[in-house]
Amino acid sequence: MARIGLTIPAIAVGSIWLEGPLRLGLGPTDSARVHLVLLAAFVFLAMNP
Repeated sequence: MARIGLTIPAIAVGSIWLEGPLRLGLGPTDSARVHLVLLAAFVFLAMNP
């Protein structure tokens, strides 16, 4: 818990000095891809238990 509590603020403070935007997650395309992979795994496991 301490690692998460210190990492996010440290990156946020570090982004002040860096030129680029702060991205803490996946973009819309990558998020959709992850969901499609999870759906495919679910359907595969539902058909072949």
